[in-house]
Amino acid sequence: MKQLITIALMFLSMHVFAQTETFDELLKSGKEEFKKDYESQDFSIAAANLERAVSLRPTSAAAHYYLGYAYSRLNAKDGEMMLGMSLPLLLKTSEEFEKVNKLTPKYTGELIVLDPYSKISSEWGSMAMKYLYSNELDSAKWAFTEGKKRGGFGVAMLQLAKNSLDACSSDAILFTFGDSWTFPLWYVQNIEDYRKDVAVIDAGLINAAWYPSFLVKNKIVDFGRPIAELDTLKYAKWTDKNVTIKNIKNNSTFTWTINSNGGSGYLYRGDRLLLSLLKKNEFKRDIYFTRLYDDDSRLSLSEHIIKGVSVDKLNTGKEENLSYEKYKTELSKNLNAAKLINLNNESEIDLMSSIRYPVYMQAKKYIEADNLASAKEILVLLNSNLPYDRFPISNEFKMELDRLLKLTN
Repeated sequence: MKQLITIALMFLSMHVFAQTETFDELLKSGKEEFKKDYESQDFSIAAANLERAVSLRPTSAAAHYYLGYAYSRLNAKDGEMMLGMSLPLLLKTSEEFEKVNKLTPKYTGELIVLDPYSKISSEWGSMAMKYLYSNELDSAKWAFTEGKKRGGFGVAMLQLAKNSLDACSSDAILFTFGDSWTFPLWYVQNIEDYRKDVAVIDAGLINAAWYPSFLVKNKIVDFGRPIAELDTLKYAKWTDKNVTIKNIKNNSTFTWTINSNGGSGYLYRGDRLLLSLLKKNEFKRDIYFTRLYDDDSRLSLSEHIIKGVSVDKLNTGKEENLSYEKYKTELSKNLNAAKLINLNNESEIDLMSSIRYPVYMQAKKYIEADNLASAKEILVLLNSNLPYDRFPISNEFKMELDRLLKLTN
């Protein structure tokens, strides 16, 4: 009898080991599909392997996370395919990320791009844009609301979005970079009717064939080009040169040197569209960029920027930098959002933490101008609202912040 029990236990342990091995292989195979080059990726294969992995180990947060991303890429691999999104596949995608959040509220596994909470916002925000494109406004509002109900659109992110809009002048144009900025901005504009005078333009989507024409047809911005041309515009050869645009606001001109993107000898589609917009706009509407905006996508305008806390303003004349009082007010508003942060959401923590660097640079400017009191005040404000135990930073940067603070004493 003992021999039978021993044999049975051996078979059981071998079966469990085989399942574990199979699960690991399936998860690894699913992950590998994301590492292939764009043209070679087959997310139907990834989804099939990950579905089997989840069936073997339904409590694996990593398997659910990767399966959610596989469904997402099957639904819309990039912004170009956003208009073809399927609601049933979106629901499957969202449910996987919701399962991750239930299994482990603070997901610590390897990230493809976004954490589970932010990915829920991105998925439902993308579906809302599909509805907006088709002029299905009620459906768009439903998608935004559904995304929030399922764990996306965190309170802190929505507050940071409002702060960004508040930092813009009336009827401004705000260029965004990254899902973490774009979708919360669209949410507060469409659900809360907040600062709808500001045109929010996603720098990534502008490369999609359908997006610029959507902006023109809905009178959000004008690129000064025919619709058919907007849909087909591609990259073009470019030699570094000066460009001059009339400034309607102050009856002057604005001239700057545009370099080819990354020294490539070309202007990409997004660069050309931004240039067309600037020429057509003639600075009738102020231009802003969200914090963390990629300098390479700013059309060589980085030297003509007034740095703010949540947004940067394009300086087309001789505008002064933000006054200390205005800077401190904006900083306080943004730091107050730290109290609303979901500490299980790494994207929210990272976005909040990213305030540190521009504040550090601003404090350096105050110190160089011998304005030690202002430098000290913003550094103390920063440290008191972003404590290191909740918003970790590298030891090197912490030492540098501490060094600056000592200089103000």
